[in-house]
Amino acid sequence: MNKKQFGQFWAQLEMSLGHCAERKVVTIPDEVQWEIAKSDGVEHVTEIHRTWS
Repeated sequence: MNKKQFGQFWAQLEMSLGHCAERKVVTIPDEVQWEIAKSDGVEHVTEIHRTWS
């Protein structure tokens, strides 16, 4: 995600947050592949790992 994409993401996030929402800004190194995951209705940033089934 580049800076422009992040800015757009942040603007959408600001509009969608309710009064009970909590947010935190984190720095992710450029070489890390990441995604936004959801667990029990809570979204968080997680590093992408390989999964086998």
